[in-house]
Amino acid sequence: MWYNIFMEIPITQSQDWHKLQEDLGEESVLVEKEGYQYLAIIKPTPVGNYLYCPYGPVAEDKTSFKNALGSLNDLDKDKSAIFIRVEPYDEAFKNNLPDSAKKSTD
Repeated sequence: MWYNIFMEIPITQSQDWHKLQEDLGEESVLVEKEGYQYLAIIKPTPVGNYLYCPYGPVAEDKTSFKNALGSLNDLDKDKSAIFIRVEPYDEAFKNNLPDSAKKSTD
């Protein structure tokens, strides 16, 4: 498991939250890589599934954040999701979302 004691990890991106989601019957995926981690919850809707990362992904720098988004895109394809909802915990990363990303304030 990758863990950086200097990086704040919101509880909603933790192994404990992952276990809680599983206990509640939710399908979720916890990815922990060098420099980033995220918990993606697969949320069903009548028109298809989407991936939800509450207060995530979490990354130690901009490059790691971009790598996390790339990994989420791969997971999106694997799960045939119709979209990905991210809520970066670090305000600085909100400005690093792709131009194609819709922001909730748009």
